[in-house]
Amino acid sequence: MSATGQQQQQGGGLRSRRGLGREKDPGPGLGMEAACWLAPGVLRRLIELPTPPLSRHQLKRLEEHRYSSAGRSLLEPLMQRYWEWLVGRVPAWIAPNLITIIGLATNVFTTLVLIYYCPTATEQAPLWAYLLCAVGLFIYQSLDAIDGKQARRTNSSSPLGELFDHGCDSLSTVFVVLGTSIAVQMGTNPDWMFFCCFAGMFMFYCAHWQTYVSGTLRFGM
Repeated sequence: MSATGQQQQQGGGLRSRRGLGREKDPGPGLGMEAACWLAPGVLRRLIELPTPPLSRHQLKRLEEHRYSSAGRSLLEPLMQRYWEWLVGRVPAWIAPNLITIIGLATNVFTTLVLIYYCPTATEQAPLWAYLLCAVGLFIYQSLDAIDGKQARRTNSSSPLGELFDHGCDSLSTVFVVLGTSIAVQMGTNPDWMFFCCFAGMFMFYCAHWQTYVSGTLRFGM
């Protein structure tokens, strides 16, 4: 065999060994892909907390649960008439949860527009951004007030629907406080901004803890 043939064989063997090495070593790119594929499973295990099933007594209490609220606001009579008029204009085929999610999405979107113009809560946003955020907040509050009325109107109210409604409210509380803090440029004083955000969420928690104890959600002045 000539020297050229031996060199070709050696070169082919070297290339084959290199190929095997590349097959064994996935490299950083494939490692990242594998991590991305494994991430959903890890997140799923973290989210699925080991909770015991509800007892018969708890299931019975859940079936007997009825939503109860009491408003003491000065504008309560006027707003109730407006909400009754508004829910009367909503088609009966629209699900109450759809009304809830539309209100949440509106509040989140309008607040994110304000955050875009004022990322540190110290800038001056355009006038229309403040007006848009205010209109979005009013739409959210109006839809949040009629989703339960729509559920009772269509005979589709349930404890699960109430949980979904209040869960969306807890998310909206964050964006309402953020929008308010940005509107008054509270970013110039981060300590006060943190206090206002904490106070808003803490009051929301207290209101629902009081509901858990007394069975009635009470709205103040």
